[in-house]
Amino acid sequence: MTISHKIELIPNNKAKTHFKQAFGCARLAYNWGLAKWQENYKAGIKNLIWT
Repeated sequence: MTISHKIELIPNNKAKTHFKQAFGCARLAYNWGLAKWQENYKAGIKNLIWT
């Protein structure tokens, strides 16, 4: 049995702007990490520990 809560957000214009910026930043970070992973994978580096 799975119990969950559904929450609906009804943001105002200021909150909408903030959400768009936050999601855009997350998408940028994900795409950057994915590009780095693909670059290393093609170069033969399969186990990389970020320091």
